[in-house]
Amino acid sequence: MAAVPEKDFTEHLATIRADIGSLTKTIAQLGSDTAGIHRSLAAGLSNAAIGAGGHFLSEAENFGEEAIQAAARGASAAVTGVQEEIENNPLIAVLVAVGFGVAIGFLSRGAFSPAPVKARYSRRLRRP
Repeated sequence: MAAVPEKDFTEHLATIRADIGSLTKTIAQLGSDTAGIHRSLAAGLSNAAIGAGGHFLSEAENFGEEAIQAAARGASAAVTGVQEEIENNPLIAVLVAVGFGVAIGFLSRGAFSPAPVKARYSRRLRRP
């Protein structure tokens, strides 16, 4: 009677070992598949990030070009406006230029600072 349960036990043990071997192979295959999926996702995300970065860079470049063109148009309009005012009112333009020249001259010479006191005048105030 003892031989039958031992035989069943041995058969069950062999079946369990076969199942464990099969599970090990399945787990190894899943790990391999997971690594492949991970690589695919990383490559896809990398490509998506590069695409998004390229799109963002392109949009920023377009915006910068538009800003430069708008600034150039504004500067051109300002220069044209100043030229027209000078042609229409030459006397006022000359007076403004002279005023700026005088102001810059005073500022560069220090005309707004007090004059230094000379030593010979300060000696007269002293009594020996």
